[in-house]
Amino acid sequence: MSADVCIIGGGYTGLWTAIRLKQAQPGLDVIIVEKDICGGGASGRNGGFAASLWTKFLTLRKLCGEEEAVRTARASEDAVREIGTFCDAHGIDAHYRCDGWLWTATSEPQRGVWTETLGALARLQLQPFVVLEDEEVARRGGSGKHVAG
Repeated sequence: MSADVCIIGGGYTGLWTAIRLKQAQPGLDVIIVEKDICGGGASGRNGGFAASLWTKFLTLRKLCGEEEAVRTARASEDAVREIGTFCDAHGIDAHYRCDGWLWTATSEPQRGVWTETLGALARLQLQPFVVLEDEEVARRGGSGKHVAG
């Protein structure tokens, strides 16, 4: 067997990569090697969540610098939106909703674990998060276990 590109793994990333390669270069010979069924691994067991990398901004900044960290987080945000665009364009009823998500504390020691990240982003005039009142966090989370977010 031979191909121009061989992708190892048929999860979201592998399948998405194959699709994008074929869209960019339709004549490209692309194969995916997957040990099980495509989507049968971690991608198929995540409950359908896709999130950006903004929560990992401090780690990204440490690993690759501030400019690249911002670029990577923005690209991840774009990728999440692109899932919905792709589904719409191809008539895929994936029940896609881009409603946001909650970064919460479920105990007092966890309260404010996001403060350093939010501060670093604010210094760059970036605000990908909205801090909610505690009552709103509990309401949206559907549980009083969520004490802040």
